[in-house]
Amino acid sequence: MPLCVAAVTTSETRIPGAASVISHSISQRKAAMPPRSLYSDLLDAALQEREQSEGDPSSGEALARLVQYRHEVVWRQQPASDRALTTPALADQMAYDVALIRYARSLGIDCDPEGFGSPRDERQRLERVLASRGIPLE
Repeated sequence: MPLCVAAVTTSETRIPGAASVISHSISQRKAAMPPRSLYSDLLDAALQEREQSEGDPSSGEALARLVQYRHEVVWRQQPASDRALTTPALADQMAYDVALIRYARSLGIDCDPEGFGSPRDERQRLERVLASRGIPLE
């Protein structure tokens, strides 16, 4: 559980107010719902907070933010063994995933935080969909 608290604290710099939304979201999870990953819950809360604070971006604004966060995730990485599971890496990945979802949605691509039960797989799927539309992120 300390990793979760640290990730929320770190994400505060990226998504103001996320800690309270995340706490509320996790505590409100109903037993009748199928199990979700903690990452999906955190991502859902961060996405809701971003949407409430900023509204719906234009596709141009969403793309600019996506490119910015992709740069941070890809180019600032240390070797995977050193950074992959650190709190700053998790915060960077979550910020990128929020931007990825918002951009995909701005183009009418169906995506949801629940798909991020396996974050790497869903990230790659959405990146492939974007590439198929002529929007390579590499």
